Amino acid sequence: MIKKRWTTTNVDFLTQFAGELKNPFDLFDADTIKNTMQQILDRMEINMGSIMQVLRVAVTGVASGIDLIYTMELLGHKEVSERIEIANDKLADFVK
Repeated sequence: MIKKRWTTTNVDFLTQFAGELKNPFDLFDADTIKNTMQQILDRMEINMGSIMQVLRVAVTGVASGIDLIYTMELLGHKEVSERIEIANDKLADFVK
């Protein structure tokens, strides 16, 4: 899965999303997460389905599991941002 989906477009999304998460949030909940993601997806003209598994791997380290949005809510924006940056660094060799 990683080799197939770790594309420059998906890495660009992850980088932008991690950057947005560094901003302070009054409330970091499921709606805020979805809205933040959707703004980036709209700008990039890609759909949510194309990035969810890559985002899940970046945040949790596994390709499947419980609801990712609520997982990110529980982890908090700083932790999610850090995990995405670590994944981007560790998986840089797979970008195609």
